[in-house]
Amino acid sequence: MRSEYIPEDRLGRIRSRLGTRDKLIFDLCVETGTRIDDILDLRCWQIHDKKLVILESKTNQIRASTISEDLHERLRGYVSGRHNLSFVFPGKGRPDQRRKINRSTFWRHMTEAATLCGYKERYTPHSLRKVYAVRQFHKTRSLEAVRKDLGHKHLSTTMLYAWSDRIDDLGLY
Repeated sequence: MRSEYIPEDRLGRIRSRLGTRDKLIFDLCVETGTRIDDILDLRCWQIHDKKLVILESKTNQIRASTISEDLHERLRGYVSGRHNLSFVFPGKGRPDQRRKINRSTFWRHMTEAATLCGYKERYTPHSLRKVYAVRQFHKTRSLEAVRKDLGHKHLSTTMLYAWSDRIDDLGLY
């Protein structure tokens, strides 16, 4: 099953239906283009001055992603007082932060938020990666830059992401 691109005018409505923790996860996905599993694997020590140091589990590469000052401040406030080795997004009922939130939890919250907004499309956490790719392509006008940023091996994969706003509109994908 594939996820669909979320048009810009729908992002805010979906986001508004999420709780504080889920808004942070949502914003991190949109601002960095990072896969949901890698966001949920974040530890407190990986948050630096407006940057996240991310170990991508799929490619086994380390990358630094820049985040906005506002998101950085909200994230720092969210993890305030926690040990550096703690997960940024611990699972429910885990005060020791030794276990992270399960990906299916955020997945469910996000898809429920989209449904509550009345959207029938398949909007998933991976849709946020497409939003990031489209934004980066419009900003840089370079498929190669977006390919490197997303860590794709093939340019054809990047094209599906970077042009997903057009592809989904035309029903070609």
